[in-house]
Amino acid sequence: MHPASEYFQLKQQIKEMTARADAMRAGFLSGALPVASNAHVVRVWQQRRRVFKRDRLPPEILSDPRYWDEAVSPVVSVRSTTPLLEEEEFELLERW
Repeated sequence: MHPASEYFQLKQQIKEMTARADAMRAGFLSGALPVASNAHVVRVWQQRRRVFKRDRLPPEILSDPRYWDEAVSPVVSVRSTTPLLEEEEFELLERW
């Protein structure tokens, strides 16, 4: 199989598995799914973290170029050569 085709298939599988994992996560969070099996236990808890409030900074700080850097990331995208359906296009953003 050509690497581009394999990459496309892998991205499709990841999309499907992510949707399934998200649905299961929602079930665990809501209590609709049992959290223990014979081999695994899901732990659900609250985690706290600090959140930066960017909107509270004065405009003179936000518009000052001394406080900004430009980041460049490589992008890999793949699409089908058959008629393109919107959900068939993927992009992988990798931060280096």
